[in-house]
Amino acid sequence: MTPDQANRIYQWLDAPDSSGNWFIEGADYIRWKETPDSALWVYGTPGCGKTVICSTIIEKIREECAAEPTFACAYFFFDNRNEQTELSLHEKFIRSIVRQLSHQSTGFPTPLVELYDGGQQQASLASLQLILQTIASGFERTYIIVDALDECIDRERVMAWIAQLMQCKAGNMHVLVSSRREMDIEDQFDAIPGLARTPLTGARANADIKVFLDAMLSKMTKWDTQTIARVKEALIAGADGMCVSIPPRCHFQLTEYSPGFDG
Repeated sequence: MTPDQANRIYQWLDAPDSSGNWFIEGADYIRWKETPDSALWVYGTPGCGKTVICSTIIEKIREECAAEPTFACAYFFFDNRNEQTELSLHEKFIRSIVRQLSHQSTGFPTPLVELYDGGQQQASLASLQLILQTIASGFERTYIIVDALDECIDRERVMAWIAQLMQCKAGNMHVLVSSRREMDIEDQFDAIPGLARTPLTGARANADIKVFLDAMLSKMTKWDTQTIARVKEALIAGADGMCVSIPPRCHFQLTEYSPGFDG
């Protein structure tokens, strides 16, 4: 197989643009997006589509921010494969949010300039967190999206920072976090007044799975409708609400029904 053929197959297997749209059309998301100082926790089992949902949210929010300069969006994806130390991983998160919001500010943020002029070799974590709040308060709306919090080895600090951010009542903050439903995360979030939560169940994740399969199977022009229906039914049942299981299962089914298919 040539690289060009491989690229075409990978593009063909990419999730269609409508993945995750069911979530951003829901009441929980709309309430979070429009309500000042709102926090939303999206949780579910591994592979249920949390990252797909977060990616869709980020894309839509960035579109709104591009159209409205007084809105800002920053995001971070935690990954348990990260080899950094606990402190540097937490600092990486804060520094990333500060950098993203700074790029969206009108002019370079004064607090950052003052901190730099102060002669510190490296900005302290406490200073960066204060600067972040100052920069964030300069927008009419500030959206912060954090994916896979459960994969952060120092998530207690991150959750404490989120709680502190929401307690400030700046009137413009919108924070969304996705993770597995784990006891320490749930306990910490229980202490944040007004934090809403949305579970991603298998039935909800199936909406994205069906969109993906409809787009993929529509390209199988040599298959009759009965075969397509059988493959779709088998894939949805086998996925059990887990989006990540779809690509390998697709390959298996395509190979089974189309011996000439080489993924």
